[in-house]
Amino acid sequence: SFEDVRFYRTKDGKEIDFVVNKIPIEVKWQSYVTQSDVKEVINFMEKFGVRIGFVISKKFDVIEKNSKKIYVLPLDFFLLSDVRNFLQNF
Repeated sequence: SFEDVRFYRTKDGKEIDFVVNKIPIEVKWQSYVTQSDVKEVINFMEKFGVRIGFVISKKFDVIEKNSKKIYVLPLDFFLLSDVRNFLQNF
């Protein structure tokens, strides 16, 4: 369920836009998402032992690093998908 929606910020000001059931979701409204753009998502995933994360962007992509997967999804796809079922499996 989406009862556990949070915002995350470290003491030094780095942040994740949304954390839903421990899954980081970052919004980067741009056409291409780079490793640099997802640095804080990866840091969050490593710190909390999370295997997947999401970036809401303009195009599809998958970024993999250190056995972590970040799914880059267009906003309309993210909103129309049943992401709740996907998130409950992780």
